[in-house]
This record gives sequence, C-alpha cells and structure tokens, in this order.
Amino acid sequence: MTGSCVRSSDIVSMSSPTPADDHSGEPDRRTRVLVVEDHIDLANVLRLTLESMGFEVYLAHDGEAAFVTACTVLPHYVLLDLGLPTTSGYQVAELLRGRAELEKTVLIALTGREQGDDPDRARAAGITHYLKKPVDLDELEKLLAPGNIKR
Repeated sequence: MTGSCVRSSDIVSMSSPTPADDHSGEPDRRTRVLVVEDHIDLANVLRLTLESMGFEVYLAHDGEAAFVTACTVLPHYVLLDLGLPTTSGYQVAELLRGRAELEKTVLIALTGREQGDDPDRARAAGITHYLKKPVDLDELEKLLAPGNIKR
C-alpha cells in the first residue's frame, strides 16, 4: 500500500467503493461515513444503523481498501477498526493523515480491547476519538453530529 491517493480512474483491479445505497445521479450532500471493519457482520450492522440515521455509508474490510475508498469518496468521518488483519488501523490512520485532501476527516477508532497505551497511540496516529466495542450508539451519534465536521 502506498502513501499517495490514487485517482478513481486508477481503481480497476480493486473492488470499487460504492455507496451503500443508490442515489438518482444528483450530487449528494449528506455526510459521508467510511466504516473500516474486517468483521463483515459488524460492518453491516454499523452500515444499516448509520444509514437509518441518514448518513451516506461506505464499507472497507482491510487497510488497502480503506485507503483507496477514503481517497476516492473523501469521507467526513472514518470509523476505523484498530485490529485489522494485515495493516493495522493505526497504520491506516497515519496514511490518511498524510493526505492533504483528508486532513479534516474525523477519524474515530473502534476497538474490542483496550490496552494501556492504545488511546495515546491512537491520538499519535491522528485519530480524534476512541470508542470501545460494542459501540454505544448514542455516543457515536453525538460524535457524528454536523457540528463536528471540519470542512
């Protein structure tokens, strides 16, 4: 995985990111959320929950797909599993923070375990918020409030 964003026209052999729901071709101004979670069932539950809240949701299940999708859709928020199988969520966060077009994206860590330095390590990687699984939906909804978008 490289540290530079690719153009959407360069994404040929990888699965193309698509929104979780289809729009009628009109520009969509809803808040974009990228869910990066390798546990497929949890990713889908989060997708359905966020869609029901009115968000435009994209999914990625590994670090490379997360980076490509983020560079393509420029999400307002990324819910980022820290325990991804090949590239850690910390590494993904550092790559995303290294891209000027993603500097204002709010990164929210998701983790099933909390080890002593994880919140500090997450902040050092550029992650703004740190949530433990199972995710408290009220807390998540507060973090995704329109006033938190930096754009």
